[in-house]
Amino acid sequence: MVTSRTARASACVGTFLPLLLCLPAAGADTITFTATISTTDIPAEGLLGSVPIQQFDPAGGRVLQDIDLQLVTDFAGVMCFENTDPDSATTFELSLAWSIELRRPDESLLIDLDALRSVRGLVDAFDGVVDFGGFSGATFYTSVGDVTGLFASPTAADIALFTGSGVLELPIVATYEGGAAAGSSTSFETDFRDVTFAGELTVTYTYVPEPACWALLALGLPALRRWGRVCA
Repeated sequence: MVTSRTARASACVGTFLPLLLCLPAAGADTITFTATISTTDIPAEGLLGSVPIQQFDPAGGRVLQDIDLQLVTDFAGVMCFENTDPDSATTFELSLAWSIELRRPDESLLIDLDALRSVRGLVDAFDGVVDFGGFSGATFYTSVGDVTGLFASPTAADIALFTGSGVLELPIVATYEGGAAAGSSTSFETDFRDVTFAGELTVTYTYVPEPACWALLALGLPALRRWGRVCA
């Protein structure tokens, strides 16, 4: 009797071993890649560059279900003001606005980030030197950190775009705009320089195992319940 039960148990295990091997991989899983964007100057006319991100490799029959992008950016820059009116002190306000667009290769938008910094001050009448310092000028070093944008897409077009065994180059457009206003002075100069951005682009792929495992599970689980009674 013991030998007969052992034989039946061995037969059951052998029959359903492929099904059992599929069980650990049956649920959705994720894989993450990160691309670092080093500190990059933004020229006055703007910057058009690209960020390389690893595609999802469908090797082994894995099926991509969802794509999550996160772009975290740090901005920095210098704002300068000089009152050139020799007769009047003045208040002033400076502003610096940054803009980043992450796009698909076809130029359609994925993530749009904006940041703004502004300062106010008071300076004396022109001291005779345009140096953005002294009594009639001022210079400000400013930054904005951890500006974050998110994107998620389960669309068929994006699934196809991000699936492959290579690297996907995503265009990135960076621009800035400086603004200035003065109170009583009608004569002043400004300068916006050393405007930069840096950051990280992270992509998380959610995927499921090969369809064969799902089919095996769908066909095998009802039978497994029936054979469980027989093999007991």
